[in-house]
Amino acid sequence: MSATRDKNQKFTFLYSNLYQIYKQEKVQEKIQETIQDKPQVLKSQGRVLKAEDLNNPTFLEQKSVEVREFKPLVLVKPLSIQHPPELKPPELNPMEPLKSLKKNLQDLTDLHARLKFMLQELEDLVKE
Repeated sequence: MSATRDKNQKFTFLYSNLYQIYKQEKVQEKIQETIQDKPQVLKSQGRVLKAEDLNNPTFLEQKSVEVREFKPLVLVKPLSIQHPPELKPPELNPMEPLKSLKKNLQDLTDLHARLKFMLQELEDLVKE
């Protein structure tokens, strides 16, 4: 398949507003400076900080954030988990599968004989 251009399609141009990109970079630089200059503990009143909060320049002007390692609570007594004993496969008699196969074969033979008998009866009824 060859590539062709449809004459009815119009060209479109994409552009970026360079001033807005410059402005955003300046705001980001200012945020980085405020974070580095004022390392104070933020009192969030149990509130989870979100990325929008940290990227918001007004939020960072009011408060400064310190990142600390999370230390989970330690239980007083460790929980003991009891594992069930290992289950062993039952010991199989080597002759048991053979007996089962013989029984199934006998059942099939019986069913075959019954079917033959029923078909014979049907044929006799149809002939009459």
